[in-house]
Amino acid sequence: KIKATEKGINLIKALPPLLTQPDMTALWFEKQKEILNGALSKEEFLKEIDSFILTLINENKGSKMQFNQTNDNKISCPKCKEGYLREIDGKFGKFFSCSHYKEGCDFKAKSINGKPDLSEKKEIKPSEYSCPQCQKGFLVRRESKNQKGSFFYGCSEFKNGCRFLCPEENGKPKLENKAG
Repeated sequence: KIKATEKGINLIKALPPLLTQPDMTALWFEKQKEILNGALSKEEFLKEIDSFILTLINENKGSKMQFNQTNDNKISCPKCKEGYLREIDGKFGKFFSCSHYKEGCDFKAKSINGKPDLSEKKEIKPSEYSCPQCQKGFLVRRESKNQKGSFFYGCSEFKNGCRFLCPEENGKPKLENKAG
């Protein structure tokens, strides 16, 4: 049993009608009969196909075929409201990003079972403790991914290169220097 996917159906709809009608298959079948009868050489047939393909390409150069998703399945970008989200295979796994990234929209979301994680992100609240390493940022309390219920502090300037981390002790960052 062969079942066409939605993407496959949309591809066929996007192609020129000449390629999707049975007429072309019938014509090529007749050409193959001519090859069997010796009226046409295999090389001539392949040249005809090459010429046909080049003509199609030249006729459709300016068109922008889009067949990845139907409009019904497109998820509007929650940030710019103009683009839509598309799944990307990234270096660290799949994620969703906005189709308007070239226009400056930097929205990204984790991919969970093929769907974008659009849950509200917790707002990161810097503490009153300034970073003892870079002196620019503030310490931010974060939960350990490895140990639920365990917390640590990291610098708010992490994206700018500060890698300061320290454990939490009694609800505060443990900042004491360790003697080496």
